[in-house]
Amino acid sequence: MPDVLDLLERCHLPQDGVHACCATLLVAREAGRVIGCSALEIYGTVALLCSVAVDPASRSRGLGQALVLTQVKTSRRCGIQERYLLTETAPAFFQRLGFCLIERSAVAPAIYASVE
Repeated sequence: MPDVLDLLERCHLPQDGVHACCATLLVAREAGRVIGCSALEIYGTVALLCSVAVDPASRSRGLGQALVLTQVKTSRRCGIQERYLLTETAPAFFQRLGFCLIERSAVAPAIYASVE
């Protein structure tokens, strides 16, 4: 977990709540070093995709896409019907992966339990 928290810090992403989603945390390593991660906060049949980060030196290789699409696939297998995420820096990236922009007020009420 310390390496994941360090990656999130290097990517200027929040660390709050990461410990709560350890069970869904995906970690990508290269030469023993954490270079990517993603997690799901699950609230019944809805989930928040969070902590999606790729080390700046490892970007543009498809790792972020693989981390997101793996979480989407996993969430579908688990019966998650809706997936949300919050981003202020990468909306175009997530739109290319099938996510669409909505107002925060339009998310499922269960998502409001997240620290995000």
